[in-house]
Amino acid sequence: MPTIKPVDVNDCVKFINQHRDEIVRGIYDVQIEEEWISKIGNDDLLFLANHCGSSADTIARNATTEDVLGAIIARSDKYLVKQYVANNKNAPASILEILAKDSDYYVRKAVAVHPNTPLHSLDILARDASWELRVEMAKKITHRKILGVLAKDASESVRASVARNPSTPLDIVEQLSKDSSLDVRIAIGYRSDTPVSILEGFANDAEWNMKMTIARNERVSALTLDRLAQEPDIHIRMEVAKNPNAATNTLKRLAKDSSTSIREVARQHPRFKALGFFDRWFN
Repeated sequence: MPTIKPVDVNDCVKFINQHRDEIVRGIYDVQIEEEWISKIGNDDLLFLANHCGSSADTIARNATTEDVLGAIIARSDKYLVKQYVANNKNAPASILEILAKDSDYYVRKAVAVHPNTPLHSLDILARDASWELRVEMAKKITHRKILGVLAKDASESVRASVARNPSTPLDIVEQLSKDSSLDVRIAIGYRSDTPVSILEGFANDAEWNMKMTIARNERVSALTLDRLAQEPDIHIRMEVAKNPNAATNTLKRLAKDSSTSIREVARQHPRFKALGFFDRWFN
């Protein structure tokens, strides 16, 4: 079947009107440009979507009206076309509500992070059987209610994604700081808006990975860093030696550490280098 590429939107509409029967019989396949969609009537768009494969994908990706997109997803048995509609930035809430219940994972995934998806559909998707989809939601969603649902998810990967999401409100951050999963707690430890009181509490965590995360955080107090500098784990002490907030006395102790690497790092710290020779080694 020959593909017809009209020179402009007027040429396109004229060709459709003159060869409608031939297009239906599959003799011609008309290919349109993205910028023509807003200038072609809905009836012609639906006609092209139903009979011209070269145009169907373009229409699914860029159409803006509910009737056109609704007809496309109702009549199409191709999962890729539904994915294109779900990823269409202009897709209205009513269409996304339908696609939120689709059997195709990639369709639901696109709907889950679409800015036009209605809240009740997001609430359904936040309980989707696919934990991978819920992770994608947790990374990008901004709705407080949905973040609250995902923060209580059975999957620690989902909860950790909520912990990393910059839109997560502080009350949920505080909730996740008490999570049983180390990955979730570490994600909270890396946030720039985590209250210092929570960070200080993490310094008492049983896991060395958590203490190391806090040791490298530049908002932690010098007193807490000094305590962490006495940890037996070399990785924790190394992070303290690198931390700009480390106190002079802490650095002086680390400059005599049993680890050669830690001694070298501590001695290159600006605060240690600012000390005179006597203060470095004898005071």
